[in-house]
Amino acid sequence: MERFGKLLGAVQHLGVKLIVVGDGAQLQPVEAGPAFRLVTERLGKSELNTVLRQKEEWQKEATVLFGKQQTAEAIQAYADKGYVHIVEEKLPDSNPVKLYEISHRVSSLIYREMAKEGSQENPESSNHYSLITNHQDFERYAYWKGIKKKAARSIFENAETTRPILEERGIDPLNIALVLADKFQPQDIQQEEARDLVKSCQMDHLIRIQKPAGKGVEVREQAKEELVQSWHREFQEEPNKSSMMMAYSNRDVNDLNRLARSLLKESGHISKEDFTYTIKKEVDDDFGKKHMHPEEKAFSKGDQIVFTRNNYGLGVKNGTIGIITELNHQKVQVKLDEEKTISFAPKLNPYFDQGWAVTIHKSQGTTIDKAHVLASYEMTQNLAYVAMTRHREDVKVYGSSLDFWRAEKLPEVLSKSGEKLSAADYLDAHSLNKLMEREDKLLTKIFDRISNELEAIGAVSKKAFWQVADNFLGIQRTQESITLSQSIREETRAEEIFKLKPNVHEKISPILSAI
Repeated sequence: MERFGKLLGAVQHLGVKLIVVGDGAQLQPVEAGPAFRLVTERLGKSELNTVLRQKEEWQKEATVLFGKQQTAEAIQAYADKGYVHIVEEKLPDSNPVKLYEISHRVSSLIYREMAKEGSQENPESSNHYSLITNHQDFERYAYWKGIKKKAARSIFENAETTRPILEERGIDPLNIALVLADKFQPQDIQQEEARDLVKSCQMDHLIRIQKPAGKGVEVREQAKEELVQSWHREFQEEPNKSSMMMAYSNRDVNDLNRLARSLLKESGHISKEDFTYTIKKEVDDDFGKKHMHPEEKAFSKGDQIVFTRNNYGLGVKNGTIGIITELNHQKVQVKLDEEKTISFAPKLNPYFDQGWAVTIHKSQGTTIDKAHVLASYEMTQNLAYVAMTRHREDVKVYGSSLDFWRAEKLPEVLSKSGEKLSAADYLDAHSLNKLMEREDKLLTKIFDRISNELEAIGAVSKKAFWQVADNFLGIQRTQESITLSQSIREETRAEEIFKLKPNVHEKISPILSAI
């Protein structure tokens, strides 16, 4: 959990090391040794001065910028040359549930960015609302909030059609109903009105339904189509050039491979006859744990594949690329990049996948002539560095307007330093508060133990510890209480802004009369 990482930082800042075991904690003094200090003083920072992959001078300079973590400047160099494309996504006309999901996601991301930029530019400012309402993206944020409200209203007006979609998607209708609530009323009145609306539409059995894993809303449909079309044109024009598409998520990679194989069959570059094998993929769940997931995939003669695990018997490593030259139900023959041909039985070695597109993580160590990158909001500067430096000749970047609502947002967002989105970024206020309450019980127990032990050994007073810990965790509390305060989701805080800015707040009360 992110806050445990901050807790460790807070404790080490005080000169002690925290060891967490189960729901308990143990403290040990810690001090950097002379060898560690000497290495740190002598090494300082590393620099990248030699570029071997890229051929053009400006691309070499951009790669050096990536190595220096000047990611925005490096990506802008490619944008200035016309290699970065933001694709305008089409919004669904006849699916209010999808429209609600999209608008909820985009408005959340815009608010997140406005809040982050405001705190960075004015860290001492206490007027949070003023920083947000004066931001250049605030009107865009209000626009998406308006779309979200219209979609919410349409969902309940067409309950017979939308009810099964909500159930399939695992979406809690109570959260949608709360969007239509009058925010000037007390919370209990809002909840009561929302429940009445959900019940009147016979959706109350869906309250608190859990969203299945992998059910995120599609926000890059047009971007993926344009990327694959561009890749396929270059593949046809220069078939002897090595090429690859890259994306952040397995879902996007699967879509790119599906679209690519369809075009390659039409153009005759791969056989139309498919052989289906059960492959195994290592995937991360919502909590970062890895699981081996079996999946049926189709392959054809001429297909490019990627091996997903080291196999020293075959002479392949995780990430090795090859082309299928022959295949049947029992055996696959593959020509590797280094002019070596191997054969294997898919049932005995199921660790391979379609390889026209791969995840950015899987592309590490690969060198190709031409690359196509699907940029997404979840990417970090390390992933951007990998994706943008695999090529010898050129790389084209495609991003969705639902990820990057302004052209300059793409290099800006891809410059973030490993910050990772969590489920909390998209939870409603009620669900997030319940999640935080469970987390806070463990944190509070550990905090109490730490503060008591620190005071007992005379390292620091209990009050001083809580002041430092709160600073690292970003928590404000009264002096009378040391109980962790409830966190409020960004979208909930954003509603307060609309209370202070009536010209962008559309009052709706009561909910049932609106329907």
